[in-house]
Amino acid sequence: MIDRNSAYSPRSGFGRAVGAEFDEGLRRHMLRVYNYMGLGLAITGIVAMIVASQPAIYVPIFSTPLKWVVMLARSPSCSSSRSASSRCRPRRP
Repeated sequence: MIDRNSAYSPRSGFGRAVGAEFDEGLRRHMLRVYNYMGLGLAITGIVAMIVASQPAIYVPIFSTPLKWVVMLARSPSCSSSRSASSRCRPRRP
């Protein structure tokens, strides 16, 4: 009878990652992604706190029509190319 759990089993396949190695690589990658996201969120919060605490910064922006540019601006990644801008459009239901 064929032992399906052995390394020589036809189902094991050549070059497949062992479960623990695959999980560790995925875990390392996701931790890196989440760390970058957390850092970006922290920087955004710090900048927002500095701008909100300095009336000399936000009054000239939000007391003029420039406020609409700030509020409705798309990120540069959305307008950099045709393929990127298609990802930034709102989805239709």
